Amino acid sequence: MADVLLELRELQSKVVFLWGSMESFEEAWREKFELEQGEVLCDDARGVPDEVVPEASQGVALSVDLAESFLREASTALLFFDELEIRIWDSDSYKNYVSHIYAMKIALANIREHELSAVAGVLEQAGRDKDTEQIKSDTNHFVEQLRKLVATHTPDYSENTVDENPEFLRKQLKAIQVACEGYNSESNVENTIENAIENAEAILSDLRKRPCSKETGILLSEIAAHMLHGDFDEAAALVSEFVKKGKS
Repeated sequence: MADVLLELRELQSKVVFLWGSMESFEEAWREKFELEQGEVLCDDARGVPDEVVPEASQGVALSVDLAESFLREASTALLFFDELEIRIWDSDSYKNYVSHIYAMKIALANIREHELSAVAGVLEQAGRDKDTEQIKSDTNHFVEQLRKLVATHTPDYSENTVDENPEFLRKQLKAIQVACEGYNSESNVENTIENAIENAEAILSDLRKRPCSKETGILLSEIAAHMLHGDFDEAAALVSEFVKKGKS
């Protein structure tokens, strides 16, 4: 049961981080269906097409949350792509490849990088077709372009920037650590720990908007990546190591 809850939470987290809300994801799915099927889905049972978002509301500047969600997803995908050359291609490998490349296709489309998203779509199909030759020949170029894009959206932490409030940072990090350590605890009370994790995610989001040192900025990004994918033990360990080093 715990594994199922973790998978559901990870899926929900991915949707919310990538799209901002479940409603935004459903809207995107609707649009995709209508384009592919040539049909207009109706809003519930009323028989009235959903309101079309005015063109003027699109193309706004990339928000901090969207950039952060893209960076989280990209960092995880790049770790996987870095191992392609030594990977043994079995059914699980193809499945994992499709999962990561699909996630990048959606993430890239969400930040309006449609050309690279289209490339990811081609690679996704190659993964579904188990076309190892195309995967190996074309993924490297995709990864090169993805790294350039990641560099563009990665915050430029100045070596001269210091943490805004070290004591406040330490306390907030400890709160994140406690929540993450409690997630897999045998004494885990479902609703309580779920609320604690949600609170930890809110704390993390707040910390990432504050002035911080380069080391702290990198730490917060790594914690976010682990929490996004349900690796709460790893997130807690990062905080513990950071605090022990006395850098906070």
